[in-house]
Amino acid sequence: MKAAGGTADVLNTRHKTAKESGWKDKAPSKTAFLKAAVEENNLLRRPILVKGSKVVVGKDLDAIRDLLV
Repeated sequence: MKAAGGTADVLNTRHKTAKESGWKDKAPSKTAFLKAAVEENNLLRRPILVKGSKVVVGKDLDAIRDLLV
């Protein structure tokens, strides 16, 4: 999570739990997010691609292309 920028960067804010918890407006703590993500893995934005120290989260096709080239 740290390499991606933090909890807000890997959180799927469209998920029901994120909306009900108010996480769209204020990201949860790392601990709260990890506990929730263990129960509901759809709270993670996908894909999460890692190449060396670079990380791309989500379906940003330009960023994915740049990472893979």
